[in-house]
Amino acid sequence: MDGNNSFDPVFAEDKSYRPGELAPLRRFKFISPGFLQAMGTPLVAGRDFTWTDIYNKTPVAMVSENVAREMWQTPTAALGKRVRVGSTDDWRESSAW
Repeated sequence: MDGNNSFDPVFAEDKSYRPGELAPLRRFKFISPGFLQAMGTPLVAGRDFTWTDIYNKTPVAMVSENVAREMWQTPTAALGKRVRVGSTDDWRESSAW
């Protein structure tokens, strides 16, 4: 909500990329639990972040319904998949929204 957005390639662990190939650029935000509810955005599949996730630094991510469909055909198929921003970031387990 602060207007800051980042665009970087978002890689899926179960997808193959040729040497030197980048994944599609995606906009991403770091959000806290309750963000989707506050914005009135329904959660399509999976779960919201929890404060325990934040406190424990659990590597989790939410992917949009569009990205889930593009990469895995359905939002529910995205559950439990791992994604990362850039080629060196930590892998994060995804849920869809």
